[in-house]
Amino acid sequence: MSLVFAKSSLKNKKAMIAVVWFLFTTALGTWWVYFSYRQYESLRQTVWENSENVLNYQKMLVQEGLVFLILVILGGGALIFYFLKESQMLQEREAFFAAFTHDLKTTIATHRLSLENSIQVHRAITPSEYKKMFSESQALGLKLENALMLSQSERTFGFFTHFKFSEVVSSVKRMWPELEVSINKDVVLHADKVFLTSVLMNLFQNAIQHAQANAIQLVVSDHKTQKHKAQIEISSNGADFEGETNPLGRAHYYRGVYRGSGLGLYISKNLMQKINGNLSFHKNQGPLTAVIDIEKGAF
Repeated sequence: MSLVFAKSSLKNKKAMIAVVWFLFTTALGTWWVYFSYRQYESLRQTVWENSENVLNYQKMLVQEGLVFLILVILGGGALIFYFLKESQMLQEREAFFAAFTHDLKTTIATHRLSLENSIQVHRAITPSEYKKMFSESQALGLKLENALMLSQSERTFGFFTHFKFSEVVSSVKRMWPELEVSINKDVVLHADKVFLTSVLMNLFQNAIQHAQANAIQLVVSDHKTQKHKAQIEISSNGADFEGETNPLGRAHYYRGVYRGSGLGLYISKNLMQKINGNLSFHKNQGPLTAVIDIEKGAF
């Protein structure tokens, strides 16, 4: 609590310094314009040799003061706006990582208890227990990979190659051997294969963990408006989705109808944008359907 209070106090101090600087420079510029204008009016009422040149110089000084004042107001306003925006993003990211850390600790603790229980009773691990521990290990690995992706999101760019979509599906399916995955047809894509693999992993994990799905259907079709892109619909036989689809995938949306941190969907949407694609979510009185728009490729 003291650490949070210290961070909040530091942010408040920075905000106060920015506001004080803005008010001081604005007041200085205002005084400059006001004093120059009063001096210009006084000189204009007096006539002497070369008075016209002096008045022109004074008029230029007034105009320069006005330009300076306008720039100070615009620049100071922009600095304060971006400072407040950055502060908001930092607060959201701190809350986001707090929720993510809690979920990660919960997964590790559950996995540890399962292993300790198996060791203490000195018996073989049943298939159901193995399946549970395997699923928890997969979830833990995916959480760590998402955290790495998030930490590198500011400077990560896609490495575009041409590959078949079925290759990505096969590599992801190996993580869940008992999961039934069907695809209507194959398509060649032009994207980052690692990024797309991470997107599918998060979508599959989301369906398994939150909708208790054991089968996923992939429907590949041509994009309706953009002929150079393919559209991939990802649905499952899981439980119905009762929440709103608009907040899904937004930054720092981590508490809602889903019990997880929301990191996977946010990372997935961010990765799709990096490869000139899009990820959206729809529901039709049933399980959640994810729709991927991605560029086609060619061999």
